[in-house]
Amino acid sequence: RSGGCIAVMKARTKKKASDYVNARDLLATSTEDKARMLRHLIGKPFLSIPRAIREEMAALDGATVLDGNGVVLTTGAIVRVKGGSDGGGRKAAAKALSRLGLAIKISSDGGITAFTDRGPDDNPEIAFEVCV
Repeated sequence: RSGGCIAVMKARTKKKASDYVNARDLLATSTEDKARMLRHLIGKPFLSIPRAIREEMAALDGATVLDGNGVVLTTGAIVRVKGGSDGGGRKAAAKALSRLGLAIKISSDGGITAFTDRGPDDNPEIAFEVCV
């Protein structure tokens, strides 16, 4: 078991991605080694990537962000979050990324929480929660 943070952006929020993740983490434009290595994922929907690779991507430190068509924009991205969060890093990242659409926090213990862009910035609405 491993955890992760995955966000799916709404089309209208795509230009706001750099407000939440560093530009060097965006695979399409970055010159970083990680981006160059992962660039072959650009243009492919997340679901067309082999499951084992998707699992590894989600388990990387940082978040995986997809556009509204499921295309990978970044993986292993460090998310800008406000200080003083009420949970761990993945929860804080998912809450921040929910401003772009839907963000899912996957706990290493198996629980899953999805946040939407509804509600105040510091307390986004929970779309669903799965506890194990």
